[in-house]
Amino acid sequence: MQRLRKFAPEIDIAEAQIVLTVAHRPGILQSELTREMGSKQSRVSRQLGALFEEHGYISINEVSTNRRCNELHLTEKGEALVAALIHR
Repeated sequence: MQRLRKFAPEIDIAEAQIVLTVAHRPGILQSELTREMGSKQSRVSRQLGALFEEHGYISINEVSTNRRCNELHLTEKGEALVAALIHR
């Protein structure tokens, strides 16, 4: 938790969990992430919005075959955060 506060004080632990999950599973669908998180879709959508629009850690890409599906990837900023959190 201290490392999170040091490197990304603007996000909470649940948002950090999303960033780490996307790092572990690049291209994970938003619906899969919602299931894995055990949260409501609306909550995960709000968290992704913050991580995408406000903080720039996540990129959200529509799947071309289904516009309701979104693939999630880390941005360079997200990759840097993960590196800072997991490297000692």
